Amino acid sequence: VFGSYYAYDDGTAEQGYGVQGVGSKLANEFNIRKADTLTAFQIYFTPILNNLSAESFKLTVWSSLSPETIIYQQTANSFYSPIYSNSNEFLSYPLDVPLILNAGTYYFGWEKITPNFLNVGFDVNNNSKTKIWFNAAGVWETGSFDGSMMLRPVFGTTQDPVVSVKDNSVIINDDFNVYPNPANNIIYFD
Repeated sequence: VFGSYYAYDDGTAEQGYGVQGVGSKLANEFNIRKADTLTAFQIYFTPILNNLSAESFKLTVWSSLSPETIIYQQTANSFYSPIYSNSNEFLSYPLDVPLILNAGTYYFGWEKITPNFLNVGFDVNNNSKTKIWFNAAGVWETGSFDGSMMLRPVFGTTQDPVVSVKDNSVIINDDFNVYPNPANNIIYFD
């Protein structure tokens, strides 16, 4: 897949990963190779235990975690709630306003508005735990579990192109009869 996003995961969640508590934060670190326009996040929220679709979070981008430097955060009237999709289907959460980022290291994630645990898909086949950051008690720490968080920053002003091949199927005229039915040794086409 030649997508318009950065990712560490393979697209399949074997587990869930998250933090809980009002004001807790979760982020994925990516090194952006060239200047580009961030337009959305793709996130797979995995439905583990309880339905948390009424919970709230605000998308956030940090240029540094020490000191914590926020360069984008959703406005108070546009917080998101997790949407559960079909198995391993990423959903798009657009930014209020596209954000131009220069080449460099950034942290893409969210801050919780509500107290409950919010699970994001977790791919245990690819280990990027040194790129997962969480802050549940006022201090940023790296992940302690082997795996990759299923949160992807999406870049560019257009969506991924659809790639397909021309369907070369034969069109069959269904205006014909086959008889007799049932048949023994001979059938006729009319």
